[in-house]
Amino acid sequence: MKYIFYIFAAATILATILSIIRLQYWWIRIFDFPRLQVMFLGIVACFAFALMRHYSPYAVTILILLLLSIAWQVYMILPFFPVAPKQVESSPPREEGHTLRLMIVNVQMDNRNSSKCITVIKKAAPDILLAVETDAWWQEQLDGLNDVLPHKIGLPLDNTYGMLLYSRLQLIDPLIRFLVKDDVPMIHTGIELEPGAAISFYGVHPEPPIITENDSSEDRDLELILVAKEIKNDPVPVLVAGDLNDVAWSRTTTLFQKISGLLDPRRGRGFYNTFHARHWYMRWALDHIFLSRHFKLVSMQRLEKIGSDHFPILVILKFHPLFTREQENPQPDKEDINEMKEKTGDSAKSRGQETHRIDHPGPISSCPAHDPITAFGKATAKMLNSLSENKCAG
Repeated sequence: MKYIFYIFAAATILATILSIIRLQYWWIRIFDFPRLQVMFLGIVACFAFALMRHYSPYAVTILILLLLSIAWQVYMILPFFPVAPKQVESSPPREEGHTLRLMIVNVQMDNRNSSKCITVIKKAAPDILLAVETDAWWQEQLDGLNDVLPHKIGLPLDNTYGMLLYSRLQLIDPLIRFLVKDDVPMIHTGIELEPGAAISFYGVHPEPPIITENDSSEDRDLELILVAKEIKNDPVPVLVAGDLNDVAWSRTTTLFQKISGLLDPRRGRGFYNTFHARHWYMRWALDHIFLSRHFKLVSMQRLEKIGSDHFPILVILKFHPLFTREQENPQPDKEDINEMKEKTGDSAKSRGQETHRIDHPGPISSCPAHDPITAFGKATAKMLNSLSENKCAG
């Protein structure tokens, strides 16, 4: 028991200390992910301590550090337990608004079980489908959904960063964009919910901080912060979805929320871990949706396996402009703003280049691209203001 205590306690304390350090090296940022696993490791160490026959002052000191480490891990993930307050309000049955079904699926590029994937997609019946890690083969398979999801934009790639968006609803000014790297795209498009009502959608899949992909989290963090800054100035309702290669409780994701003002439907509901689908003991949430205050949550479901290392996730939302009055509005403090400037300024300077690249329509876009300052944004902002004024007058 003594050896179990010391080994597990040392691992828990070290993992916790490394996760607190704000350096962007991959071998540090990787400890943002397994907080639940580290917490359980620490609990096992506590049981081992309780079964020890003799307690030296050294062991008691280690126990105190262990308990502090467990407390820190609990503090970081507690907002995602069902006992915590919900950040996105639930939409009661028959509440007025537009219902929207959004599905995210990381197909895992080398996975060739497309029939299972398509079966799950058809069963979920999404209005919007974002598929990542899609190459040309996966585009050919998913194009079989064109009869139910006729509008699309995307860029299939063989580097695991291909991205395809299929929609039952009309896309407005769809763009493929490269904010940080030439081979890591994102999608930005307007989506028309109904005549006179549209939303802005961002599909993202930045590089993860792992040694086989990127030796730091700098590129991932930069892309998320650049998107957050852009959203902050966007007058229309916004959805951000994709495989962020980050967990919801990380410093970067929290900063992304504060800068963008977007909400996380996981908070107060559960982890909904989407990765790794084949290893139950090492799972965390990598596939996310963040939404503006114009949305409430009807339901959120992790779907069945499709042969990928990710589970698909389906989110059903209710949209109404006046929901903004019922939900919180995350705001950055001075420290957050300084960190944002540091991440964007230092990263751009280290590259010796502009971080915003020229945008262009995707090669499989079913809609033409226009000026990024789109008419749908102006029209929807006008609609929101009008509805708000009418409500006040009433």
